[in-house]
Amino acid sequence: SLFDKANIQSEAEGARKGPRQIYQELAGIMGNGYINIIRDGKRLDGAIKKINILEEELNALTGLSDFHELMLSHETSSALRTGKFILNAARERRESRGAHYREDYPDKKEEFAGKVSVLQKAETGLQIDFIEKSRLF
Repeated sequence: SLFDKANIQSEAEGARKGPRQIYQELAGIMGNGYINIIRDGKRLDGAIKKINILEEELNALTGLSDFHELMLSHETSSALRTGKFILNAARERRESRGAHYREDYPDKKEEFAGKVSVLQKAETGLQIDFIEKSRLF
């Protein structure tokens, strides 16, 4: 029937994610309780794993249809990296401070007082340091 053909076509189109769908999934990860006000390590780790999968899916895309889709692919790649940086910094800051509460680390830790997270690319992945705010300015 016509309905069945439309359903099959819809499923086939849904099988291939484009940069826009990957970006939308990233937005859902970043705004859906993983890094909001209340956090915990398991949810942060889960979000990082999901972003790694999205990066693999984006990197596997071939034959992008036009210049706009190619640009969106680059923007999505950058957004995925940024999301991963934010999640890693949140995971490594093992304390509750200000508006950010870690269920698995409910107390403030003096070792983090007055410090900000600085992420750098290292040979083994990301390197996260906590430096005094005064060293930034």
